Amino acid sequence: MENYSIIFFDAKCTVCRRAVTIILELDKKEQFIFSPLRSEYAAKHFTKVLSLLQYQRTIVLIESGKFVRIRGKAMFRIFWLLGGPWKLLGWAHILPSYVLNPLYFFITHVRWALSRVIKCRSLEKLMESDSERFRT
Repeated sequence: MENYSIIFFDAKCTVCRRAVTIILELDKKEQFIFSPLRSEYAAKHFTKVLSLLQYQRTIVLIESGKFVRIRGKAMFRIFWLLGGPWKLLGWAHILPSYVLNPLYFFITHVRWALSRVIKCRSLEKLMESDSERFRT
């Protein structure tokens, strides 16, 4: 996995854990690795500016160690990178953040309500099942 993207996610969020599960299933090219925002791995990879994101409930995508996208931009860029029919949703990543982030913030506001409905394997089981793709 030389040319991979890192998805940093909120490990306390059920919706985020479910999204990671779905991405794992859809990522046939194994182009993503995953790490909780509040992990040692994240702390090593985040610059001073990005380190502020560790304590926010958000998603961060770092592509090939160069390009950083957060929130709505990250979410739709992940769809784009998954390819196939997901690429249709991914086109939205070209929209400006001020358009995408309200949608992202809406999802984050309702995620706690969604977490009561969405059932998800525990994060620990996810990390054990595919330990090569998780960093802590």
